[in-house]
Amino acid sequence: MSEESKSSLLDLDNNLINNILSYISKEEECYFYLYENINDLLNICKTFNKLKYYFSYFDLYRNSSKKYYANKNFRDYITSKINTKKQLRINLSYSDFIFDTNRFSNIHTLNLCRCSNINDLSYLGNVHNLDLSGCYNITDVNVLGKIKIHTLNLSETNITDVSALGKVHNLNLSSCKNITDVSALGNVYTLNLSYTNITDVSSLSNVHTLYLTLCKNITDVSTLGNIHTLNLYGCSNISNVSALGNVYDLNLSYCSSITNVSALGKVHTLNLSSCKNITDVCTLGNVYDLNLDNCININDVSALSNVHNLCLFGCNKITDVSALVNVHTLDISFCKNITDISALKNVKIINYTSDSDNDYQNNYYSR
Repeated sequence: MSEESKSSLLDLDNNLINNILSYISKEEECYFYLYENINDLLNICKTFNKLKYYFSYFDLYRNSSKKYYANKNFRDYITSKINTKKQLRINLSYSDFIFDTNRFSNIHTLNLCRCSNINDLSYLGNVHNLDLSGCYNITDVNVLGKIKIHTLNLSETNITDVSALGKVHNLNLSSCKNITDVSALGNVYTLNLSYTNITDVSSLSNVHTLYLTLCKNITDVSTLGNIHTLNLYGCSNISNVSALGNVYDLNLSYCSSITNVSALGKVHTLNLSSCKNITDVCTLGNVYDLNLDNCININDVSALSNVHNLCLFGCNKITDVSALVNVHTLDISFCKNITDISALKNVKIINYTSDSDNDYQNNYYSR
């Protein structure tokens, strides 16, 4: 069994914090929250060091996890030593012998990935982090919504109804092909719906981080403008992104229907890789991190001098980069028509190929 300390003081409840503070003088209390890591705090004196045991996670290795499932005496022993609901992690992924889940009712982190014989989830409502990915016999997850689970992975399952999961903090439903209605998930903090067949995402405007990779049935993203991190990789039927100008981190790579990105100038991190129908990027000069990899129809980058990190990999129509003197890091790999970088003395250049190497470069890029 391995032991790992919790990373932040924010993991402690108020009663535990008050108990620790009782050992500290009034003058020292103001320094208490300067310790971001609990280990640092508990190492400052022998009295605190004795408390480390109570603020740690305990991982059961695979054989011990199997023993926890099979042996009641061992379960009772573990329960007597630690608070399993706050401290215990168990990994029983790919275990076909698991049928009975009532032995896992009060565990902090439980990995049952690919446990194909599980279908009863009624005892798992108190688990904090629960991985049920690939458990294809699971069809009804309503019981998991009755008690708030923090992190839940249901990817690659056959579930259809997710209406009870709106209070989950981190929810992974990627490759759940039978899901069509996600209207109840608007308050999930991090939501992964990649590789699903959903069409309507209008109710997801309050999600903080949203993954919609290769959701090719989505056409309208007009309500997603307040999302912090939005991944629309390969959503090839999205053409209008004018509402996404306030997104902080936006991935539009391989969104082949997009032609106009003029509204995206305030995005911090913008990935437009392989958006081959984009021609005008003149409004993107204040983007911090801009990826134009394989945007083969862009020829003018003179407006991008204030971009911090700029990737122009494979942009063969670009010939002049003399305006990019303020860029910090510039990738011009396989930009075969760029021949003069003399103006970029203070720029970190990635993979510039000289004229003498063009034959090699052209052969490599055409493969």
